[in-house]
Amino acid sequence: MRPDFYHFVGADGIYYPCCFTRTFTGRKNLNALLGPQVQELNMRLYNRKTILQSSAWKKIVATFYDEPMDVCQTFCPKIKAASSNWGQPEGVNRGLSL
Repeated sequence: MRPDFYHFVGADGIYYPCCFTRTFTGRKNLNALLGPQVQELNMRLYNRKTILQSSAWKKIVATFYDEPMDVCQTFCPKIKAASSNWGQPEGVNRGLSL
């Protein structure tokens, strides 16, 4: 599995799970989930490895399995279909491995 398959870095320096989480709604979802902890995703402060090991990132990934953010439910067809597919081997979930 590739932990960085569809990730996205915004102009604000934040390392996002995908480009849709950088939208207004996505950012609102992340802020509601993480609050000030969103700064743990700031590439100006931390490198990619540190971000992927941060508690903020782990909290985001946990939502894919339990309670996907609204933006994920809207834009990700696999979450719409069944959030239990996340984290499965490539091919099972369109290769969107996290």
